Amino acid sequence: MTKNNSMHFFLASNSPRGFFSKMDIFSKNLPKNWKCNIIKGSPGCGKSTYMKKIADEMKQMDATVEYIHCPSDPDSLDAVIFPDLKLCYVDGTSPHIIDPIFPGITGNIIDLAKLKSLDSARKNKNKIFKLNKKSEKFYNQAQKYLLSFRSILSNSIEEHIENINFDHIKSMSEKISKKYFTKKLTKIPKKSLRMISSVGPKGLLFLNQNFDEYKSIYRIDDDLNLESDILFRYILNLASNYGYNSIVCINPISLNEKIESLIFPELKLTFFAKNRWQTESCKFKKNINKIKICKKNQIHADDQDILDILMLKAIQEMKKVLDIHLKIEKVYQ
Repeated sequence: MTKNNSMHFFLASNSPRGFFSKMDIFSKNLPKNWKCNIIKGSPGCGKSTYMKKIADEMKQMDATVEYIHCPSDPDSLDAVIFPDLKLCYVDGTSPHIIDPIFPGITGNIIDLAKLKSLDSARKNKNKIFKLNKKSEKFYNQAQKYLLSFRSILSNSIEEHIENINFDHIKSMSEKISKKYFTKKLTKIPKKSLRMISSVGPKGLLFLNQNFDEYKSIYRIDDDLNLESDILFRYILNLASNYGYNSIVCINPISLNEKIESLIFPELKLTFFAKNRWQTESCKFKKNINKIKICKKNQIHADDQDILDILMLKAIQEMKKVLDIHLKIEKVYQ
């Protein structure tokens, strides 16, 4: 039996800023001595299935695996990463077109389109164009709802900033850090940037399966991700000074890349901000620690219902986009 050596993340999301992506880690920001194989191919040709099979084989050999899920269809993968092997496979097609920096050296292109006939797609090209145009219409509408969401949310953010007690948050971070960062490590700490949640057709999905075996989980109820972001940055700084590796997960619906979750794999320790729009996936089977910072509701009472409706409307439009994408895949098949 293999150990649980996998984690699940996003590196892109639909967001109030448009399609928000950090997929450039596989191209211009690829670490030295890493190899990244880029998978190309038509819709429905098996790119995600191919990566899942590779990941399953690697897990059987006890390799550590990071699954990078697609925000528009979380059941599909955008990439798989094998950090111990310094190797990754990534879907290099739209909306995140990626190519090897130095083909054959930093990675290869794997063209799955060569294994599949495109005759059906050619015969039905007008149908594909119409479906794609319809998809763009629904996506643009979803984006309008998210932009309105951002505008209304920013009102509460601007007002609440004035009430933040920075000294209290700093003191809290020091107290927490003393409990866990008890030994100073000599190594240079590694910091990875990821996303643990994403806005898509299944809602604001939070990948809590990462913490099934974690010993310490801290939750902060913070709809605006303000105090929690400050606390996480204090803790991150102290952890880095002590040499602990970290995974920093940014919030897809924040306006300036706030930290939504902070993960310390070596300690099986995590902190995350809980907001009212996260789906049931944010619930945990085990007991977790709750940190209280905010003394009053952060969102204007008059705005809560509006924000909830706008988020729901955006999700409904993204469901329509996914439905069309699945229809396009069938045409290609």
